[in-house]
Amino acid sequence: MLSMRWVLPLLIGGLMMTTATVCQAQVSGQNQRVQLKRGNFVVEIIIQPDYLINEYAARFDRTAIVKQVTLNAKPFLIHAGLSDEFGLHGMGLRAFAKADEQSDFIKIGVGRLYRDDPGRYDFSHHYPIKTLAPVKVVSQSDTHITLSQSVEDFEYGYTYQKTYRIDPNAPTLNIAYDLSNTGKRTMLIEQYNHNWFNFANSAIDSAYHVQTGFEINCRPWPWFSQDGKHLSINQTITSGSYTPSSSTSTPDNNWLKLSHATSGMSVIVSGSFPVGLLGFYAQQDAICPEVHMTQFLAAYQRWQWSRTYRFDAP
Repeated sequence: MLSMRWVLPLLIGGLMMTTATVCQAQVSGQNQRVQLKRGNFVVEIIIQPDYLINEYAARFDRTAIVKQVTLNAKPFLIHAGLSDEFGLHGMGLRAFAKADEQSDFIKIGVGRLYRDDPGRYDFSHHYPIKTLAPVKVVSQSDTHITLSQSVEDFEYGYTYQKTYRIDPNAPTLNIAYDLSNTGKRTMLIEQYNHNWFNFANSAIDSAYHVQTGFEINCRPWPWFSQDGKHLSINQTITSGSYTPSSSTSTPDNNWLKLSHATSGMSVIVSGSFPVGLLGFYAQQDAICPEVHMTQFLAAYQRWQWSRTYRFDAP
């Protein structure tokens, strides 16, 4: 953990940098599209994708999502693409326990929401929005884009920065995250990427296979069979189904490979952090293996992590 001696200068320097770029960096409007491109490898990013709120509620990180990835003209994603989310299971929601219809809670990546339901947090519930945290573009080139967001709050504030970057020499996308707890209360981070995969508009069937670098510990998977670190579809998927696994691993073993036997397409997803949980969602047109990261941050502490996607398509 960083000491106050070093954290405060970092925070002040970051605020000065943000202030200096506001005039040119403030995102105007919604759904601004950006392409990162290297030859036949194209990553389409949507900044501030607030259109997702109507369908999914105010849950996904609104700095940006990866709407589509194509390699050799073959698409890898469907629906909300590669969409990040903090606090899926209710962990890390700032001030949720004391929030109601008059006092708000803070969801990282989104902003301030009202709690109009006294029950446990439900990611699919459309909590009323008080304010959406602004999104700013910090820097941008043909191969990267960096965005930032902050919520000022004496007890529960945060600053957040995310960078999408493609490798100039390989069909690889890296997403780097940088989060600082600027409030005096301890922060719990629970974060994952939804990974809405569908290779070349194919049916989600037994041609899809998942191999992991870590042990899978879970109850039986709907629609899937498990053989050690390998998952395969064993029956026709008729409805959406989500199953979490208590899988854990070191960062070195934090990887999974989703492959499709018919098209020959695949993606290897890895992370710089220990696996906290493997969530597995599947529906008729999407397969979504999701590795979760959890981390405690003390007051004024900073945490950085990354996810890397290596795509392959013949």
